[in-house]
Amino acid sequence: MENKILYYYNIYVSNLEKDNDNYSFIYNNNNYRLELFNRPLDDLNDLYDLNKEMISNNYMVHRIIPALDKLFIFIDNKPYVLLQLINISNRRINIDDILSYNYVINNKYSKLNKSNWSNLWENKIDYIEYQFSQMNKKYPLISESINYYLGIWENAISYFNNKPFINSRLFVCHHRISVNDTLNDFYNPLKFIIDYKERDIGGYLKSSIVNKKSIEFSHYLNYFNPYLIVSRLLFTNYYFDLYEAIISGKTSEKEIEKIISLIPDYEMFLKRVFLCYKGIIPINWIIKKELNN
Repeated sequence: MENKILYYYNIYVSNLEKDNDNYSFIYNNNNYRLELFNRPLDDLNDLYDLNKEMISNNYMVHRIIPALDKLFIFIDNKPYVLLQLINISNRRINIDDILSYNYVINNKYSKLNKSNWSNLWENKIDYIEYQFSQMNKKYPLISESINYYLGIWENAISYFNNKPFINSRLFVCHHRISVNDTLNDFYNPLKFIIDYKERDIGGYLKSSIVNKKSIEFSHYLNYFNPYLIVSRLLFTNYYFDLYEAIISGKTSEKEIEKIISLIPDYEMFLKRVFLCYKGIIPINWIIKKELNN
C-alpha cells in the first residue's frame, strides 16, 4: 500500500493506519485519508471542480488530491480518493454548523444536483416495490412494515408536489447527515451533493430520532421553508437505507425492529413540527395523533 501511495501521489508514507475501509497517515504535518469512494465515478469530476472552487473561495473543506493521471486509484478493485484534511479540532456537529455552512450553487455541477425530490423518490419507490415483490417471503419483518414507510414516503411526494411556488436557492449539502457526524465528516467533499438547505436540517433532525438524542429544534424551523422541511421529514430514508443493507446481506433483518420501534416517537415528532408551522397544509393523520408530554 505504501508503494502504491508513493507511485500515484509521490508521498512517502511510514505511518499508515487502516480504519475500516479507509487508510490514514500524516505527511509534512498534514493529515491525509485515502477514502473508499462509494458513489458513481461519474460524480467525481464535478466533486473535484466544486472542491477547487470552494477552496479558492476560502471555504472550509478537505482538499481532494489527484493521483498520477486521474482522481482516484484502485485498491482491491475498489476506487479510492485521497483527501488532505483541514487542520481543525474535531467534534460532533450541531445545527448551528449546518446553518452556517451556506455555500450557494448557481446552475452548475448537474451530476450532483438532487433537488428534484419528487422525480427521484417516485423512481426509487417504483424500484423498491418491484424489487421487494420478488423476495417478500424471505424477509418477514420488512414485509410487515414496508407498506407503512412507503405510505409515508408517498405522503412526502404529495406534499412536495402540492407545495406553493418555491424560489429557494441551492446549496452544498450532504448525501446523508447524522447527529453522530464529526466536523471531519461534515467537511468531506466526497459526501457533497447539491440540494435545498432543508435536506441537511431534515436529515439531522431525523437522525436525532433514530439515535434517541433530544434536540430543541422549534426555534430553528423559521430559518427554513416549511413545505421543504415537512417533505424531507416525511422521507423515511433511515428505514430504506437499512432495507438496502439487509437485502444486500450487509446486516441482519432483525436490525429493522429498532427502526419500527421508533414509530411512536417519529409520529409525535412530526406532529410537533406541524404545531410549529401555523397555516401550512395539514396532514390529517398526523395532526389527529395524541400529543405525548
